[in-house]
Amino acid sequence: MRTPGPVRAVPLRGFAVWARAVLRGAGATEQAALGCFLRIVTERIAQVHGVGPAGRPFPGDAGDPPGPAAGRVRARAAAVLTAKACRDVEVAGWLCQFFLAGQKDEVFAGFTRNRKAGAAEIPAATQLFTPDWIARYLVENSLGRLWLLNRPSSGLAARMPYLLPLPAGEPTSYAKVTGPEEIRLIDPACGAGHLLTCAFDLLHAIYEEEGYPAAEIPGLILAHNLHGAEIDPTAAALAVFALTMKARARGFGGPVAPRIRLLAPESFTPGEVEALGGDAVFWNGFRDADTLGSLLRPRIAPAGPVTVADEGLRRRAGRVLEQAELLASRYHVVVANPPYMGHGNMDAVLSSYARREYPDSKTGLCAMFIERCVELAAPRGFVAMITMQSWMFLRSYAALRAGLLRNRAIVTMAHLGARAFDAIGGEVVATTAFVLVNVEQPDLAGGFVRLVEERGEAAMSAAFRAAVAGRRTVHAASARRFGRVPGAPIAYWLPEPMLRAFEVGRPLAEIGEPRQGLATADNGRFVRLWHEVSASRTGFGMSRAEAAASGLTWFPYNKGGDFRRWYGNQEFVVNWRDDGAEIRAFGAGAGRPRSRAQNTAYYFLPSLSWSKVGTGAPAFRWYPPGFVFDVAGTSVFAPEEELLRLAAVCNSTVARDMLAATSPTLNFEVGTLARLPVAEVPDRALPDVRELIELHRADWIARETSWDFTTLDLVAHGPGRLSEAIGAASARGAAAAGRARRLETRLNKVVAAAYGLDATGTETPPGRITLFGNPASRPGERYVRDRVTDLISYAVGCMFGRYSLDVPGLILGDQGAGLGDHLARVPVPSFPPAAENVLTAGEIADRFRVFLRVVFGEAYAEENLRFVTATLGVPDLRAYLTRSFYRDHLRRYRRRPVYWLFGDPKGSFAALIYLHRYRPSTVGAVLRRAPAGAYRRVLSALADRPPEIDLDDGVKANYPRFGPALWPVPGLSGALSGDVEPGDDW
Repeated sequence: MRTPGPVRAVPLRGFAVWARAVLRGAGATEQAALGCFLRIVTERIAQVHGVGPAGRPFPGDAGDPPGPAAGRVRARAAAVLTAKACRDVEVAGWLCQFFLAGQKDEVFAGFTRNRKAGAAEIPAATQLFTPDWIARYLVENSLGRLWLLNRPSSGLAARMPYLLPLPAGEPTSYAKVTGPEEIRLIDPACGAGHLLTCAFDLLHAIYEEEGYPAAEIPGLILAHNLHGAEIDPTAAALAVFALTMKARARGFGGPVAPRIRLLAPESFTPGEVEALGGDAVFWNGFRDADTLGSLLRPRIAPAGPVTVADEGLRRRAGRVLEQAELLASRYHVVVANPPYMGHGNMDAVLSSYARREYPDSKTGLCAMFIERCVELAAPRGFVAMITMQSWMFLRSYAALRAGLLRNRAIVTMAHLGARAFDAIGGEVVATTAFVLVNVEQPDLAGGFVRLVEERGEAAMSAAFRAAVAGRRTVHAASARRFGRVPGAPIAYWLPEPMLRAFEVGRPLAEIGEPRQGLATADNGRFVRLWHEVSASRTGFGMSRAEAAASGLTWFPYNKGGDFRRWYGNQEFVVNWRDDGAEIRAFGAGAGRPRSRAQNTAYYFLPSLSWSKVGTGAPAFRWYPPGFVFDVAGTSVFAPEEELLRLAAVCNSTVARDMLAATSPTLNFEVGTLARLPVAEVPDRALPDVRELIELHRADWIARETSWDFTTLDLVAHGPGRLSEAIGAASARGAAAAGRARRLETRLNKVVAAAYGLDATGTETPPGRITLFGNPASRPGERYVRDRVTDLISYAVGCMFGRYSLDVPGLILGDQGAGLGDHLARVPVPSFPPAAENVLTAGEIADRFRVFLRVVFGEAYAEENLRFVTATLGVPDLRAYLTRSFYRDHLRRYRRRPVYWLFGDPKGSFAALIYLHRYRPSTVGAVLRRAPAGAYRRVLSALADRPPEIDLDDGVKANYPRFGPALWPVPGLSGALSGDVEPGDDW
């Protein structure tokens, strides 16, 4: 479908949504309401165009519902559907789409509950507007190009603003036609017919140029040129209406019968098949036509007319013959915006058919349509489509690409990426529009326009027209050129030097062993953030044998994570007790374990790892021994020196560009990395890699959320002004970031040289240095605030005994730990922890004053306190503690807090406890501090039967056990209603 501009779309969408509510409110069923609405709309459009009433062509239309509802909709239609709004007859299709938006939402909601899409759901799930400029691009570069190749003297190119001139000349082999009446064009998933109406306009111009009488042209177009297939009765009726209106608007008064075929299911009993002359495979081939649609590949129909006496049987057989003829024929031009749906959402009928009939494209419905549209095209004909871009790059479509590039050629492509559809918010679907010629031409240099950085239909349309006018780069690439990259991705933008680089070195799989790791099948059961569980039950830095013999439960777990190079993203632990016995057995009662403990021989070995799914270029990190790795934390294994070389290559700008060509979908599978060609990096580069790893390791463990954290750097500064300590920390961070940037740039140049490339583009931007201390990643004021909150968080940790100013590292990290355990580690603390495991905001504020005096000296205590409150923008520290501390704590600890907030959301009381020091008596200690009132009664009831917790269960399981006594936190508070972010008050 073509889309209205955003300004026009708003009132149309509002009108459709309102009309649905009015008609449903009057008692009409969903289908009856839609039928009535479309009848009213099409009558209004016909009235505006002055061509008489449109009748009642829509399924489900049972007439006007009782009462004034239909009259209200008619009145609103007259106001909204002005002459300007009805200028394009496709407006009926837009309104239908807006009307059905709620149904589409329901179908997608069903997908989240593992429901599948069949005949009833596919139309709602897969309808997607085609922007007007893309519809014109598809038609002009297929039908228009075909005509111009056959009529070099035609002047119609001037009327085709989206016809892209090819960089190195037009195809030399193409379908031959002698006149416009010969041209056959089909849209095999035509929806409301918008690509067909666009083709109608261009065909009308072709006939005019050839001198045909204007009064005859619409009839000729509908009789000879345009064909459509559809599985949704409503959409098919809209397509008939749109083409009828096109003909009538051109003054055609003769009979109108658009060749739109509703593909309907038909099946026959054995007796009926025998009466029809046998061949059950043919006659029952359309049994699931309402699900499979144009994907069906009918055999040639039996010879001779159907002569059975039974009129009903003869009529049904005639429908099958007509459908078979439509889908067995070949067409000069095939245009389509096919449905988009992944294999996981297909019902059993569609899924089974896809596996059997479309093995090269079965994982996506639009990829299956690519294969089918090529089959529908006549030899040397053109195929024009807009689809998801996944087929261009994914390994799962390598066979489909190979077939396309071997037997066809890409003539033009508008690579759209995300945000090509104004009707879809966000980066939901990344698309590409392209035109193929159905004949082998391996050296045809197609024209490719890269629009992935543009946002929105208007911007993309303008950028493409600039390319047509020669004001924007048009990349040239051929099928032979694509074959030079492993897997033959459609990486049209790669320059010749980069293509040569793909021919250098060895595949990564010959140097290291890329592997996919553990799939637990239930991360909520088996995976924790490391700070949730007891430190004494966690084994760090062990070998697999040591871990199995240790009796410990939790071990470091590499789950991928955010964009970070060289070192880091070490936050999770996994239950691998007894060599993963519980995970291995999980779900085995159902016949086969649900979990997948794969490549276990590589567990606990050092590795180079990356995140399987990212938001940009992949980032590779060194992991020391001791980690189990996850399916999302895919890893490569090799001797240490080889891992360092691979780190240099994989984190380089060269590898970034190579991976962008082979996996621009940001899903970096093991197979993608295994094929990456790796050049020989000289030994002189290895010290730079080691230094980068160490810089990032030091940066990672400087945060208290690292299990290797020792002491906050601001505290180590010693007596003096806090502002100076933060300034010194900022300077150290800037120096480290500067050093990392120089090292990365130097490595980029070394790697580029190893591939035979020059140093262009090897400079690492300051913002791409993945150090927390990098000031380029945080503006000055934000950096200062973050460091002040770091200090407060660390101070609270010292108040509860989690940390100590006198002994580095975690002090109290086991379940039920107490003050005695702290004193055993720190006999004479310079800043003693609280005796009870409860602190109110006032107590924390008072203790923080003492903390500042101990750390920075008495002389600077008040000045430092003023600096803290000024930085936080609060009148005093208590204001920050009651308004923002817990929010910051939840963010810091990724919604798995170690300090839990007992508090009334109304603000009458608030106190923190430390999770690892919790004992059942802790609730009584909180109760003793609470004032009288409703919240005290809640605490009192809880203190009578204080909850038992088990840190192994994790915060998400333990937090709800305290019910309304704890501050409600989204995702943690179980069945509590009214979950809110901690905000204005504790």
